[in-house]
Amino acid sequence: MLEVQAHVSERGMKSFELASLFGKIGRDSNGRGVVVARVLRSEIDFYASRILSAGTEVKVESPSELVELTRRKAKEITELYSRAVCRTAGQLCNSQHFSFSVLADR
Repeated sequence: MLEVQAHVSERGMKSFELASLFGKIGRDSNGRGVVVARVLRSEIDFYASRILSAGTEVKVESPSELVELTRRKAKEITELYSRAVCRTAGQLCNSQHFSFSVLADR
């Protein structure tokens, strides 16, 4: 089992997706949304995909395996759409020319 710890935005606290995934979303001493849940290690890929679908409404703090897998999936999506933009624009380019600064800090 892995213990998931994540911060959730105000909007994310109202998310059916996150509530159905983790159950009740609590608040920390500063009033921020907090998730603390235990998940099976074998289901980490499922959780990474579901967390990614919540976008910027949730930020996983731990475990590091879930953080890294979510980051990798986000990068794959970024690269997928970067290639699509290049083809649509009729340009010869690679995905390294396109970056999304939103993902750089996460």
